[in-house]
Amino acid sequence: MEKLIPGGAANEIPTPIKTPIGKPEPPKMSPDKSKPTFGLLKEVPIDEVWSADGDFADWFTDNVKMLDAALGMTFMDVQKFGKGDFTATAGKKTVLIETQLTQTNNHNLGRLLVHATEHAANVAVWVVANARSEHKATVRWMNANGNAIYLVELHSYKVGDSMRQISRS
Repeated sequence: MEKLIPGGAANEIPTPIKTPIGKPEPPKMSPDKSKPTFGLLKEVPIDEVWSADGDFADWFTDNVKMLDAALGMTFMDVQKFGKGDFTATAGKKTVLIETQLTQTNNHNLGRLLVHATEHAANVAVWVVANARSEHKATVRWMNANGNAIYLVELHSYKVGDSMRQISRS
């Protein structure tokens, strides 16, 4: 679970960043209201939160600003095209964002690169449910050779019976 940052040494592995998304619920109180009670943290598979890429794309359109802090960019003029693909600007840069609710695969990596080329993107962001090690290595290699590609894993959690919380790493 890594946020792969463009630039830096080719063999350097950045420290993973996990940032919860959404409002945390206040602790539940015991029946006599004297002390808080706690629940267990449980990861919920992304495909149980969103049933299809289209559902996720709609949510992502409304919540794309959640990537701002994680990536150190401010996304503006976000435009959806296709099922889960977006373009945006960050400062003077054009950003291509590809979303994938499944494990990374060669097909979607190719789509990311083709769409980045078609949109003359300076930066590409690949938001996925699970990044395979060979795709992490590919992104590291491409960044070490002058590209700017971010690979972001999205995770969903809940505490006890609470609503799900989203986190990215």
